[in-house]
Amino acid sequence: MMGAVHVLLILGVLPGSLLQTVNNTQTIHVWQTPIIWATEGSSVTLPCDYRIIGENASNGSYKWYRHIVRYGVEISENNKYFSGRLSRVDQDQFIHGRSAAITLHGVELSDSGMYYCEVTFQISQEISKDGNGTFLNVTGSLLQTVNNTQTIHVWQTPVICATEGSSVTLPCDYRIIGVNDSIRAYKWFRHIVRYGVEISENNKYFSGRLSRVDEDQFIHGRSAAITLHSVELLDSGMYYCEVTLQIGQQISGEGNGTFLNVTASANKGSGPKGHLSLYIHGGFVGGVLLLSLLSAVVYYMYTKQVSGHFPVQYGEPALYVLPAQRHQEDANFPEEMDLYTVIP
Repeated sequence: MMGAVHVLLILGVLPGSLLQTVNNTQTIHVWQTPIIWATEGSSVTLPCDYRIIGENASNGSYKWYRHIVRYGVEISENNKYFSGRLSRVDQDQFIHGRSAAITLHGVELSDSGMYYCEVTFQISQEISKDGNGTFLNVTGSLLQTVNNTQTIHVWQTPVICATEGSSVTLPCDYRIIGVNDSIRAYKWFRHIVRYGVEISENNKYFSGRLSRVDEDQFIHGRSAAITLHSVELLDSGMYYCEVTLQIGQQISGEGNGTFLNVTASANKGSGPKGHLSLYIHGGFVGGVLLLSLLSAVVYYMYTKQVSGHFPVQYGEPALYVLPAQRHQEDANFPEEMDLYTVIP
């Protein structure tokens, strides 16, 4: 019995499964491609594969959402923004091919963002599971041309990884063809080029955490890099560099974007919060062990009492007669007396 209690206590602190489960028999796994690149005006397929474990089911469906799973914008023909630009796999591909992919046609820069796939089946009750999301990065042309004489080339590093709390530089190099003297400037945007969040000191989220190359590096070094300090997990996302020239009229060129992937520090648990977490878990485990020890001691004393080795006294000391002593001490010992009858 005690062993069963211990098992229940241990199972009670185990984390829940990452899989959606019903009656511990049916589970759904959903996989998505983390990042997909596309050029403005092209068609792009967003894959979504799934598996059902425990039972074959044919009564299912799938949905796609943008930005936020379940609560974001649903990607469907009923949404005027995607109407006429969307293709879905048919029911046979969905049920037997285990695919819930969609294809977007004529993609635009504003289509950039996170897309989530959700698969739902009716198995005794409705169960759903969603993937980790796909970041769609739609880019424009690398060259911006005016009168077929002036062009801007802009290059960015596709992916950069950083650790939470560190500083990270996002490179952006450019070249100008056809003109030397001009008024130049550059900007960085997050998520969507030109229409996304501008990365500047005027943005309170980045204020005090941003460094930019100086004018000399920008003009002569052809660099429009920025550095983010004390990066956070929420800083993960797409960052776009835009270089602008004023040559009679304004022309701009932007890069294909840089995906910044910020991961948690490996020794994050060694700080005060990490120690506090260890103390809490250690105290809990210690409490469970102490409770188990006390339970074992009480159980041991109880078994000894029943077997006649540990008499329990209440109030004044009393004499307890064991079975072997009954007829030796009193030949007239009443037969109806209890085993532990107290003799004053």
